[in-house]
Amino acid sequence: MSLLNPRAFIARLSIVGGLLVVAACGFTPIYKEGALPKVTVYRLDIRGDAAESLRERLEQQIILQDDALLGLSVQAQENIYEENIDDKREGARETMHLTLTYELTNREDGSVKRGQISQDVSYTAPESELDARFEQDRARINLVRSVATRLQQAILQVRPKK
Repeated sequence: MSLLNPRAFIARLSIVGGLLVVAACGFTPIYKEGALPKVTVYRLDIRGDAAESLRERLEQQIILQDDALLGLSVQAQENIYEENIDDKREGARETMHLTLTYELTNREDGSVKRGQISQDVSYTAPESELDARFEQDRARINLVRSVATRLQQAILQVRPKK
């Protein structure tokens, strides 16, 4: 292809113009490759419903370190509600609601920041108990992943700078 070919020239000009528009709009990713930076805490205390799966997820996002400035305590509460149930149990749906109540303790000044994160996920409840359990577990995994990321974002916003 020659640079003098009008179609090739217009195609290249369009690509360059598109890149300039994106660059000029001010878009810059906050975190490289979409990943949040890990948070360090000196204490990670998780209690309540779904505590085990929440702990597994948070241990991927949070580093326990003796000299960290924040301590984290989390209380998890899970509720499951049935919706749209008819006599034949066709089209039955369930909603899983997970609420995290958290407390961040600053080691230096003793201040405490409290917060709460809630989220729902709905799923179809199959007739088979095994399938229903599988759907419920899958919904829990997705819900825990989402609220753990939201908790990590909340910690990043309030963490003290060393």
